[in-house]
This record gives sequence, C-alpha cells and structure tokens, in this order.
Amino acid sequence: MPHRISLTAAVILCAATAAPAQDLAPVDVAGMSREAFTERYVESYAAQLDWTKEAFARVDPAYAENVDARTPVNDAERAVAGCLYDVADSDQKKEQLGLQLAMVARLDEMVEADPDLDYVDVAFGDVVTDITAFDPSQELGAMMQACNATQVAMQRMDLSPEIFAVLQDKATERGYIEP
Repeated sequence: MPHRISLTAAVILCAATAAPAQDLAPVDVAGMSREAFTERYVESYAAQLDWTKEAFARVDPAYAENVDARTPVNDAERAVAGCLYDVADSDQKKEQLGLQLAMVARLDEMVEADPDLDYVDVAFGDVVTDITAFDPSQELGAMMQACNATQVAMQRMDLSPEIFAVLQDKATERGYIEP
C-alpha cells in the first residue's frame, strides 16, 4: 500500500481534521491517567469508525461494508491506546496525541456537516494536511509504529487492490494525485 494512504489511514483511524489553528485545541493528555486516556481514545476511535464508514459510503454506497464500525472495540484496539499513553513519555508527545484526538473530533464534524466530503477527499485530498494546528511529528509516527496502531486499525478496513485502484482513480480525477 502506498505510504501516503497508509500514513493517512493511521492518522484517521488511530486516534484523529481541518480547522484553523485557533479552533484546534489539543486534548489535555498530560492531565489524564492511563485509564482516562484509554477510554477517551476508545470513544474517539469508535466515532472515527462511524464517520470513516460514512465517508467510504459516499464514494460508493457499496463501500459502506468496507469499514467495520459495528463490532465493539476489541482488546487489541484498546491495547493500542494504552501503549500510546505509555510511549508518550514527554509533554511534546502527549501534546501530539492530544492534537490527534482533537483532529479526529474535527473530521467527525466535517464529515457530518459536508455531505460531499468522502473518503477520497480525506485520504488523498488536503483535508488533513490543511490543518495548520496539526503537524504530525516523526515522534507521533514512531509512537503509532511502536504500538502497531496502523496494523490494528487496518483490520477494520477492506482496502483490496481493486478498491484501492478505484480510490486512486477518483483521486486522480480530482487532481489529488498525478496520473
């Protein structure tokens, strides 16, 4: 799977939208216990699954089934949250997690507010990269990698080569990627 869609999927499905800097305030992860962060993360993750499913359905109604938002969050997904909390061993890392959680909430609002916003726009467009208050650091990527966040989250999605090709074709048609 190409790097951009993998990183975007990680950001989108692992805890994370477009807002002016003054509107995107990080969740105070440093002030949370591990248990409180895990619950907040799991709540955010479940909401992400819902709007990701909706964004997929907007590409093609048949794609709604390509995101499993019905199955309750499992132990592996919950463990990702605990792991992220554990590896966020500095205020800067905790702030990155807090911004990611704020971003997820904003994407939820955006998808709900704009019926034309679909998964192609979120994954390939500038929806995530236009967020001036969210600049994911290499540390965030390293934390996600250390916790297997992408692998765990991608178990909820069916991005077969055929579906990925359709998404890429639509992204090319919209000018998000070069032909």
